[in-house]
Amino acid sequence: MKEVIEQILKTEESARNRVEKAEAEAEDIVAKAKKEASIFIKEMTEKAADYAKRKKDEYEHQFLTEKDDVLRQTKEQAVALRRKKEKNIDPVANSIFSQIMSIQE
Repeated sequence: MKEVIEQILKTEESARNRVEKAEAEAEDIVAKAKKEASIFIKEMTEKAADYAKRKKDEYEHQFLTEKDDVLRQTKEQAVALRRKKEKNIDPVANSIFSQIMSIQE
């Protein structure tokens, strides 16, 4: 009888040891998973920030290019308009001068 009880106690002790070992392994697995998740989140955050910066730079470059194009076109239009007005000034000035000269006192 004593031997049976000792055997049961040994079996219980062995089972307890296996449960404790399994719990320790599970805690290690969870800790490792948390560490890997943290690293993954950090990497993804860095990649997202890098992507956002590249997109911002790309859009900023695109905006500046478009702005330069608009400014160039506006300048060209202003120059063309000024030249057109300069050509129109001579006939208008001659007409006004002729009208002034034709006024009798």
